[in-house]
Amino acid sequence: MKLDFTTIEKQAKLLQEEQEKIEQRDHEFQLALDKHRESLKSLFKDLFSDREVKTENGGHFCVNFGDFKISLLIETAKFENGVPVKLNSVNPVIIKCKKDKPIAKAQFTDATQYLDNYLETPNYQYYFKQEDKTQLVQFSELPTYFQIVLDANA
Repeated sequence: MKLDFTTIEKQAKLLQEEQEKIEQRDHEFQLALDKHRESLKSLFKDLFSDREVKTENGGHFCVNFGDFKISLLIETAKFENGVPVKLNSVNPVIIKCKKDKPIAKAQFTDATQYLDNYLETPNYQYYFKQEDKTQLVQFSELPTYFQIVLDANA
């Protein structure tokens, strides 16, 4: 019995090439994701340019409004079958604090951005749920919407 090492070597080479392609795609996606994160941080700073934006907890961007803190959470990418397909979530959170202790929290959800084209600018939309009401909020409307929520809870 004679083994055909040529076929095995060809298959090994094809597998290695495929692995290298996947690693390159992952690297490109990670670069695109980092770019999106940075652009989102810049957007957040621009939206709240009249306020001091602080960074805490390893990258959460926060703005304080008296007892309220608005925090922007930027989470990791979602992978399907080993391939990164979208940003998992970029969610603003409103946290009410008393003496620096959180006492209430309202989270914006469903802020998912598909990255079909690595160069496309993110267009984030949020659904804000408070009690029985759900409302769609565009990213550019967040400062106004935050102020409405804050005024309602004052």
